[in-house]
Amino acid sequence: MNSRRFSYIAIWMAIFIILSGIYGFSYAGYNGYIDGRKIQLIEGYIVHVSDSGITIYTREFNRSVSAEGNWIYIGEGVGRANWTTIKDFIPRGRAKILVLNTFGEETSDAILLALKTEHLIMVRIGLMRRAVKVHRYSFDYQSLYGKIVKVGENYIILKRGEIKILVVIPEDSIWFRAGSGKDRWINYREVFSEGDILRIFFHDRVVFKDRFAKFTGLKVVIWGYSGAIIDLTNGETLVRV
Repeated sequence: MNSRRFSYIAIWMAIFIILSGIYGFSYAGYNGYIDGRKIQLIEGYIVHVSDSGITIYTREFNRSVSAEGNWIYIGEGVGRANWTTIKDFIPRGRAKILVLNTFGEETSDAILLALKTEHLIMVRIGLMRRAVKVHRYSFDYQSLYGKIVKVGENYIILKRGEIKILVVIPEDSIWFRAGSGKDRWINYREVFSEGDILRIFFHDRVVFKDRFAKFTGLKVVIWGYSGAIIDLTNGETLVRV
């Protein structure tokens, strides 16, 4: 995806956490309201993607929804992109869609808040910051174990019990690998495989509210490494330089 990647993921994480505290927004659920406008979770089909949004089809309606603005995406990589850039990577077909305003009524504005397809998750930055339940930072290392379910360009997804954890690792971050020396993450990520058990040492984690986690499939995001990533399956160890 040709868009601006987050080389320093901690920066944008810190921004939306701080803003969530400023705006203090909380929501009861996806079938609730924001400023009198209804939020709905829809399972339907994306049938058209335009410069301004998408067209959604279900048995009940066929309607265009505005999607302009900035997005956090998780696909081959994780990063930030505006609609003009990211629209070309949205597949037509089945999707879970979160919208602001009421479908089925004659109204001129319906805003896309998030969507999820088989291989892509997109969330508006404002929604993501409002979905934060807690941010925990430790000067000392925190660590966790998990099973790899996916390795992306600049992330790993782990599963621990029923919880999925997004581990964000900047592509250009430098790591030391025993027997190989120093190199960028993008050149070392292939040593980790789906099904491997990892132990990761980190400083920051964000825990999302349950309804947001249910929509995205991700409950926790972690970042901020000065420790190690240890693959307990194949013995590989990377240490952050």
